[in-house]
Amino acid sequence: MTLLLPGDPPLAVTHVPLLRVPAGCVNAHGHTHQRPAASPQHINVCVEQLGYAPVRVGAIRHLARRRLTDGVRAGTTLEELQLEGDAGAGGGIGDRRTIRAHDASLDTD
Repeated sequence: MTLLLPGDPPLAVTHVPLLRVPAGCVNAHGHTHQRPAASPQHINVCVEQLGYAPVRVGAIRHLARRRLTDGVRAGTTLEELQLEGDAGAGGGIGDRRTIRAHDASLDTD
């Protein structure tokens, strides 16, 4: 199953990484835990990659835009977000407190 979040760029959200990501999209996925993203069109959002803290969709989208133009940097997804300061752009990295249901809703920008 794929959840498509429209926007710039569109995010295809899946559990397992897509083998073929639609042109212009970025695949935000889990499943691979410690392994880095397979390509600039993939962002591994496993908890191991994000320091076991929530990250807003806006921060993932900001990273996706940069990846489509600049490619992948070394390190975990969290380290990549922190390098660019992406955590503050369009949302950010949360803390490890429990998220209430209304706080967990997707904000797509």
